[in-house]
Amino acid sequence: MKRFLARFGGGLEVLDILSRHTYAHHWKEYSLRELIYYFCVLSPDFDCVDRAYVEEYEPGYLGKYGGKIVHWIERSVPLLRPDLYLVVELKSKEKGIVVEPHR
Repeated sequence: MKRFLARFGGGLEVLDILSRHTYAHHWKEYSLRELIYYFCVLSPDFDCVDRAYVEEYEPGYLGKYGGKIVHWIERSVPLLRPDLYLVVELKSKEKGIVVEPHR
């Protein structure tokens, strides 16, 4: 609950995903903070330069019911928007990937 309230998502923690040999990084739904943390821990070469909560990427996912109300709520409260935008920059490859999964 503490991680969820701090906007670090739910489910497996990023360090658990990165330190164990698993495919969890493909199916986990990340919070924006978790994504930024993921790239920062993965390699110091990555730099998260731009981020945002964005409105629906795929038009029509909300269906016909409640669409206008939900869209209004999403525009009013960015944290509730369904999609994330993150720009990760790699200016140089000095350190490489620093996380080794357990086998």
